Amino acid sequence: RNFPVFVMDYLSKRYGLRRIVDQVSWDLVFNVHEHRRSKLQIEVFARFLEEYYDRYDLVFFLRTKAIVDDTVHRSVQAQWARDFANAKKPATVASKSDVQVFLKWPQV
Repeated sequence: RNFPVFVMDYLSKRYGLRRIVDQVSWDLVFNVHEHRRSKLQIEVFARFLEEYYDRYDLVFFLRTKAIVDDTVHRSVQAQWARDFANAKKPATVASKSDVQVFLKWPQV
């Protein structure tokens, strides 16, 4: 299955009524078009909708995103624990060393 068909199947299951599915679909297309230049995540989503990327790219993208999210989340949790123990305000971004650790990550 290709990504646009998957999205339409999801919307059909979520909303059921054809008229609502059509309206939500057009709303999605309009908003993706409207905001794709200002948000990288929307641009990536738009490219999957346009089938610029195929399903193998989608699997790679989702796997890589999951690894990055997990790595950064663990890093931020560890930093918060250290900051809490030291009664500092928690850090909200990954440090340069966190990114270097990820780049050396064996699963990538």
